[in-house]
Amino acid sequence: MRKKKLKRFTFTDFCIYAIVAILGFTVFYPLYNSVLISIVPQYEAIKHPFMLYPPKLDFSAYKFAFESTSVASGVFVSGMKVILGGALSMVLTLLTSYALTRPLPGRRLIYAFLLIPTYFSGGIIPNYLLIDQLGLMNTIWALILPSSVSFGTVVIFMRYFNSLPEELEESARLDGANDILILFKILIPLMKPIIATYFLYGAVANWNSWFDGLLYIRTASKMPIQTVLRNIIQESTISTMESTSGEEIAVYTEGVKMACLVIGMAPIMAFYPFLQKYFVTGITAGAVKG
Repeated sequence: MRKKKLKRFTFTDFCIYAIVAILGFTVFYPLYNSVLISIVPQYEAIKHPFMLYPPKLDFSAYKFAFESTSVASGVFVSGMKVILGGALSMVLTLLTSYALTRPLPGRRLIYAFLLIPTYFSGGIIPNYLLIDQLGLMNTIWALILPSSVSFGTVVIFMRYFNSLPEELEESARLDGANDILILFKILIPLMKPIIATYFLYGAVANWNSWFDGLLYIRTASKMPIQTVLRNIIQESTISTMESTSGEEIAVYTEGVKMACLVIGMAPIMAFYPFLQKYFVTGITAGAVKG
């Protein structure tokens, strides 16, 4: 048996790797440079707007950001929003998609009822009035309930349910299992990749949203972290700010902005690698009926 010859590294391979490296650098460097700007003094950032390493460290921008008492509460609110919103969204999506794949009376009418709002929206003012009339203003539920279900995700989950072998459900029913047992004991364990993938998508959306906090929340301690960081950036547009001790301190506005950017994205970036392995199967699951 002849040994396989190693493939020669050709000029075409070199060009491909070079293009990929350049594209990767253009994506990674702006993020890396933002981190550097947030940890260097103002004069260094002005002197070297594009750096490869920090000439001198200065964490005053992070100190200014964390001196705001709203940052800790904002992280907590956003964390609760991610956990509660993600759990509620998955439960409602699973129940809705499973029900719409069963012989449910009026299924087509329910499907059409859910489909229409994806094309026609009432707008911001009707949503605001609805939240107000329901008594959800200035509560965390105003941040969770309006975006708890996405009909596009429901459709993908429906296709995934339809792609599973019918024999699984038939054998379970012969053993006396009802729909609840079939869903939670048999089908959901087979859906871990798609559940993990879309839970992460929802977590990123919930963590990064700021406009709903600006619209529905009036108390600073109840605002999500992105709304808090937005307010901090607005406050840092002047050259000096009053610290918590009452003294005036110099503030590098670009450094504060970059520090807020890092604070806002760091938790999601830390969480992302744990669910990355599910992405390939999770994204394609339900796309084509097998």
